Amino acid sequence: MKPHTRKLLELEKTMRKQLTRLTIVLALLMPYAANADSMEHVIDQKNKSFSVKTITIGVGENIKFINSDSYFHNVYSLSDTAQFDLGSYPKGDSRTIKFDKVGTVIAQCAIHPRMRVEISVEEIAGTHTEAHTEAHTEAHTEAHTEAHTDIKAKELAEEKIVVKTED
Repeated sequence: MKPHTRKLLELEKTMRKQLTRLTIVLALLMPYAANADSMEHVIDQKNKSFSVKTITIGVGENIKFINSDSYFHNVYSLSDTAQFDLGSYPKGDSRTIKFDKVGTVIAQCAIHPRMRVEISVEEIAGTHTEAHTEAHTEAHTEAHTEAHTDIKAKELAEEKIVVKTED
């Protein structure tokens, strides 16, 4: 086998390894990317009350507040975990809010003070969090660095082989 053919075969083998590693990393990241914005919980407002008293969601997940009442509602929170005011909206409309921080959120209606829901925001397996992103980025970086190191080592080894065959 000619030296340049051997070099091409080794390079192809190395590239396949690198592609396999990157495919694995991407496969690990896909569920987190898909969950980042897709998980949405729904809380209905009817008869001047929320459809649930408590709910547990994951960090990065959304809650859609639907108004099924004939009254306007205005959902808000002054909690440290999430402060928001969704404004007044009529029957048939909805407002969505994303929760990015772990903790407890008390949401109420500014128009109907007895309306109250407690939202527990937790790090739940499968939810997209900063810690998960960092871990997967680190794994990707390590695999990428290792693949490039392998390629460089192969190139250096092949250069030595070529030099030896030329002698």
